[in-house]
Amino acid sequence: MFSHKLPDTLVFYLRILLVLVLVVIAGVLGMWLGHWSAPDDFTLDGFPQSPHQAPGSRTETGDLAVAPGLDVPLYFHLGVLEERTWEVLEHEIALAAAAGIHQYIVPVDAPWGRDGSLENALAWLERIMAIDPRAAFLLQVNLNPPAAWLESNPNEAVLLESGPRSYPSPASDWWLLGAQESLTTTVGQLQNYDHQHRIQGVILTALENGQWQIRGGHDRSEANQRAFQAWLQRKYGNPEILG
Repeated sequence: MFSHKLPDTLVFYLRILLVLVLVVIAGVLGMWLGHWSAPDDFTLDGFPQSPHQAPGSRTETGDLAVAPGLDVPLYFHLGVLEERTWEVLEHEIALAAAAGIHQYIVPVDAPWGRDGSLENALAWLERIMAIDPRAAFLLQVNLNPPAAWLESNPNEAVLLESGPRSYPSPASDWWLLGAQESLTTTVGQLQNYDHQHRIQGVILTALENGQWQIRGGHDRSEANQRAFQAWLQRKYGNPEILG
């Protein structure tokens, strides 16, 4: 029998051709699946193309600006409010207002303790309203305690194998009581605020990055151990039986 071996160059080009055919088939399938899964009437018409081109319709202060065709409320998240960044934020707020977006998410540190005050946070709201008279707000309220509280209550902070963290253990009764008092103070001062009708609600944040997360391991703090022992007591009556 005779065997014929294809030249290496021909084999190489055949492989390239096969790859190109597979790519074309994948592209055709992708476009078909995309057309099948996406609605035919989807459109982004109405979104502003420049700061001076507002969408077709917007609502008055207190109502949600909605993305056309999507029924999704539009907010401008202001991030960190500091004097050193205010010049930039001032410009961005003006651009948002010109584009018809008048809802803002504003970060606020909850006043810790009964004597705490929202005066500084409310002053920021006044500055925003001076730029956008139609402004309305969602307050992103940070319930993490100040550093001084954590220094005075080190056993209530999250403790990982790598060391303590600068936020409280969610199992800490002392933190929960302080956060409840802080939130009560916050709500009480907002109720007496002259522009309370502009406050649409609050977003409660805490722990790492304000996202209710503990990353990097398990909480080994005394607060968490106390809570676990209390759970064992409730669950089994006598945790000593577990050895």
